[in-house]
Amino acid sequence: MPSGDSQPSLDQIMAAAFVTLHLSNLPPSVSEDDLKSLFSSNGGVVKGFRFFQKDCKMALTQMGSGEEAVQALIELHNHDL
Repeated sequence: MPSGDSQPSLDQIMAAAFVTLHLSNLPPSVSEDDLKSLFSSNGGVVKGFRFFQKDCKMALTQMGSGEEAVQALIELHNHDL
């Protein structure tokens, strides 16, 4: 890819995929701040967050590293909110 191209590289795309967690079955009462706080309390850095536009019961959260994403997945899988 030319150096002046602003398109992300395949490595950048793959790295983002490994640090992004898909959240589902979220209660309607949970807020973005609630979820950021929950994921941050496990020692992780939340770099990005977004609710799905058509279904606010689902969201994506991007952690600071693959290790943080794996740790959050282990600790928070099936976590009751």
